[in-house]
Amino acid sequence: MEKSNRTIWDEWEIAAIKYLQKHDYQILTTNYQIKWWEIDIIAKDNNQVVIIEVKYRRWSKFWTPEDAFTKTKKRNLLYTTNYYCLTNKIDISNIRIDFLAITNNGKNYQIKHYKNIALQ
Repeated sequence: MEKSNRTIWDEWEIAAIKYLQKHDYQILTTNYQIKWWEIDIIAKDNNQVVIIEVKYRRWSKFWTPEDAFTKTKKRNLLYTTNYYCLTNKIDISNIRIDFLAITNNGKNYQIKHYKNIALQ
């Protein structure tokens, strides 16, 4: 039976959260949305708030998760992060942006964690 896109998304979101918790991140919220833009995960690493974008690809042979993190997606993430900081009274200079690239070879998830990425 074929899995729905939502079921697959739930699985890799859980894999991302487990990975972050294993590395001592405190998950603050997931799927933070404003209008049509979203932040996948907001967490704390030590005392720093971290905005985390997660991209998943079942096979990375032709198109990697990194390929899916386009200039447009980065710009939208920056807008959403600015809004989050404004509404929560957080100085954006104290925010770190991370990117998790997740692939699945059919048995296990492989996660690449890119810390402190630039959105410009």
